[in-house]
Amino acid sequence: MIKISTYLIQPFLLYAQPCPFLPRHESEWLRITINRLYNTNKGRLRKAGIRTELFHNHDETTSQTKTLYPLIIYHYVDSGFYITGINDGREALRELIESIDHPVEIDQDFMLKFKLIREEELEILNTASMHRYRLTDWLPLNSENYKRYQSLSLVEKIQFLELMLRKNIVHDFGKFLEADLSETHVSIISADNLKRSSLPYKGHDYQPFTIEFEANAMLPGFITLGIGKAFGFGRVDRIEGK
Repeated sequence: MIKISTYLIQPFLLYAQPCPFLPRHESEWLRITINRLYNTNKGRLRKAGIRTELFHNHDETTSQTKTLYPLIIYHYVDSGFYITGINDGREALRELIESIDHPVEIDQDFMLKFKLIREEELEILNTASMHRYRLTDWLPLNSENYKRYQSLSLVEKIQFLELMLRKNIVHDFGKFLEADLSETHVSIISADNLKRSSLPYKGHDYQPFTIEFEANAMLPGFITLGIGKAFGFGRVDRIEGK
């Protein structure tokens, strides 16, 4: 069973103050801002039993990045800021956000307001029927896989992307959340453009894809797949009625 919550974050900036969102990618800025907030509440969070490394996915002793599925995800969607917590990450967000007054003052000229917009509890499993999803700004290809992808025909490219998508669902998502999705089958239904311009992430450029796909797996909305999951790349949305 997966437990997931998503909050809308509304920033308030006093008139004529410089925008703190740039030059960073919006979701990167959001994580930095939330980390400033959690740092001021770190003692209280730890006293409540919260694993504070969930907010940045780094080992707080060694500073090394953890190769686990992120349980707190930062999104920038249609000019809006969101934050999603999964399982322990959900509890971490609840303890941080719902135990402080709103709007929250980040500094003298800048405040945030949080609004819980969705909660979901869902058993992650394979099903007899297929379900349709949209995957936005998915970054499935590292440099090695990109070279291989470039050498393929159009049909082979779709097949290769389906293999990568299945791996993302079964191993990168299911495995780390202790869900057995080994019987997963995926089929890409449509893709926006297989030649989109690259998107930057952590100093590298990646080929992005926005696709619709079907899978015989129950997946919650606002999870992410592929490279850059913690920053909202590869966001999954269920397409209702499909």
